[in-house]
Amino acid sequence: MTAGAIAQPVAMILGSLTGGLILDHINWFGLSGWRWVFILQGLVGLVVLAYLPNKPSQARFLSREASEWLETEINKDYAPEQKETYLGQLRVMKDRKVLYMAFANLFAACGLYGFTFFLPQIVKQTDPSYSATNIGFLGVIAWLVGAVGMLLVARNCDRTGERRGHVVAMMLLAAIGLFGTIQFRHTPVAALICLSLVAIGVLGYLAPYWALASRVLSKEHTAVGLAAINSIAALGGFFGPYVIGKNATADNVSVGLYFPIACLVICAVMLSFLKVTKERPGAVATHEVV
Repeated sequence: MTAGAIAQPVAMILGSLTGGLILDHINWFGLSGWRWVFILQGLVGLVVLAYLPNKPSQARFLSREASEWLETEINKDYAPEQKETYLGQLRVMKDRKVLYMAFANLFAACGLYGFTFFLPQIVKQTDPSYSATNIGFLGVIAWLVGAVGMLLVARNCDRTGERRGHVVAMMLLAAIGLFGTIQFRHTPVAALICLSLVAIGVLGYLAPYWALASRVLSKEHTAVGLAAINSIAALGGFFGPYVIGKNATADNVSVGLYFPIACLVICAVMLSFLKVTKERPGAVATHEVV
């Protein structure tokens, strides 16, 4: 999970670096820079989609032995104990554990997407003289710190076998970072430190959360259940930026950050009520929603 999740901060780093440069320096064929951000970064996405392997056997960077072992392990983990119809699998949508985890993740996503969408405006607010290139490079600092923090959190989570505590701590850290950003919005260095804390929180949350969520589901419902959780949480991509944008003003986006702060705290509270038997490294935990 960690190896896959690290793609997110890497994408944010590359997007932040190139986005600012494109905005300031590319105005080809009479099109403004923001249009070229969509065009050029979208083309990169299409190229990646075309060459991205669909399964381990198609990954050219893996040896034959490694790809065969990986496919065997995947099939072992996700193969259902008994065959079930599609309608039977969809019954997982009514499972209260799945819905509980999904709505907790929805609140987390409101914080993640709100932070991601408005990071450039937040950085701009600390010093209005910053150019788009300056903002892009400063945004990279927060994502780099977040990526390192994400790896350290995931490593410690696996070492201790503790999932819930890490998830709750990351949500509270992100909320504290956003609150600090509001307080230090006119102090660039302090604000950037707080933004880095937010990045650690929203990125460090991912690996332990999905490790926790995967243990809630039975083998035959794992794929459908995780897809359901992720689909419901994706609504945060609308609600987070929308509410922040509605409450922010032209020169002060910070007032809108109270909404994602509240969402992150709600997520932390919800998951703190998830009963978890601490698992030994490599062991399977049992979970129950109160």
